[in-house]
Amino acid sequence: MWSEKYEALTSYEKGEFRRLANYLLSHTYMVRYEYQPSQQMTLPSYDYQNASRFFWSLTGLLCCYGLAS
Repeated sequence: MWSEKYEALTSYEKGEFRRLANYLLSHTYMVRYEYQPSQQMTLPSYDYQNASRFFWSLTGLLCCYGLAS
């Protein structure tokens, strides 16, 4: 179950999970790549990478809120 996997996360990972869950709940979409003007190139989005990594827990959480099936 997703809650068991959540409990196995480190304190830092739980903080990132909370931040990312709040982000997802407050935004309509996420982009996979973002343009970084300082480097003049398109790089993978940090939030998108974490959403991929935490997909199993985020899906479970969103299902609890009725936001995913």
